[in-house]
Amino acid sequence: MTRSLLRLVSVFLAVLFSTFATSAQAQQEKQEALMTAIKEGDIRAVQSLLGEVNPNFFFNGETPLMRAAAKNFPQITEELLQRGANPDAQVDGRGKTALMFAAEKDRFGNIEKLLAYGARADLADESAVRKTALMYAAKKGCVTSVTYLLNVDPRNLRISREDYIDMPDTNGSTALYYAVTREHNANVVRILLEAGADPLQPARNGKTPLALAAEYHETGYIQEMAKHLTEQEKARPEVKRFLEEAAK
Repeated sequence: MTRSLLRLVSVFLAVLFSTFATSAQAQQEKQEALMTAIKEGDIRAVQSLLGEVNPNFFFNGETPLMRAAAKNFPQITEELLQRGANPDAQVDGRGKTALMFAAEKDRFGNIEKLLAYGARADLADESAVRKTALMYAAKKGCVTSVTYLLNVDPRNLRISREDYIDMPDTNGSTALYYAVTREHNANVVRILLEAGADPLQPARNGKTPLALAAEYHETGYIQEMAKHLTEQEKARPEVKRFLEEAAK
């Protein structure tokens, strides 16, 4: 290969790499602009930028959909979903999905949109504990979000609805167990029980939601749980003791 040809190849490669770098920088700037527009709730800017940017990118540990889900902008959440945003992506430090971000912030409008576009409600985060969106909402006392997450369509689940409601984390704690750990959370406890949550399902520490409620002296929780126990269950010595103490 002659020197002149080598120079031509070198020039071509330099131009090619420069063009690629410029294009990559421009794309990154558009991604940053999209994240800013979502943060500010600027739907017009979001719509414009989505014409140039694929919404399935990662930015500081979150996707655009995750950021939107944590905000109170259901219209932006739906716009992202319509443009192909993956509702089940897990990329933040604890592997949470957009549904989990919405659940812990009580963004029930976003939860409705995410479920409508097929988000899986039975996915667990990628932390050591592995919590679901329902657990996040129950622990935070988010009544409306819990209601939406209990009324999921079968297409949002890969397990039965019964297994989903009493799905345990790695510590064996269910959504009802999480709900009991919060004070003034009677509505969430009631809704979970009415949906079929088991107050006698033990965690790995051996405590049931009923036992935990007794430990926390949550008489109202215990009385609500009693409505969902059979006579045979109420006759168990440990259950009978909890119920009698709550009745005093």
